[in-house]
Amino acid sequence: MTGVRKRAPVGSWIAGFGGAALGLGKVIYLMQVERAMTFEEYFRCRELKGRLDNIYFMADGKYKQIPDARCHNTPAEWKHDTSIDRILIARRFVYFGSSKVDVPNRFHDLIPHARTYCCADGERVDAFVEWAFAQGSYMAGNPHMPLPPSPSALVGIS
Repeated sequence: MTGVRKRAPVGSWIAGFGGAALGLGKVIYLMQVERAMTFEEYFRCRELKGRLDNIYFMADGKYKQIPDARCHNTPAEWKHDTSIDRILIARRFVYFGSSKVDVPNRFHDLIPHARTYCCADGERVDAFVEWAFAQGSYMAGNPHMPLPPSPSALVGIS
């Protein structure tokens, strides 16, 4: 996903598909990139405060994680997350999560065949987006790995 985060232009659609572990030929999420920003911009953005993935802030020239982060808690995840200093924001999305949906055969050419990404545009993408949103919108399923309960609704960083 780091290659996608690095290169996806505003307005583009990004789809996440299941692999061997999550189900080949299944869509997990679809989002349209509305905005891109750095981790620091994301962390400081008032309208995006409180989101579960808004967990990295800059201190002493390095990214640190808030103490109450409920996801991405291992050093490997931190390194992966912050390897590209770019966040993609979407308001138009559908997340199927563990309720992942079988992609119809007519769209199988849009599914990457390895742990990478592929690019497509035009009427095929429009048709895929229309099909995906007909299956649900926003949070249409639960995460594969549910988050633990939050110990606090307020996180302060000084």
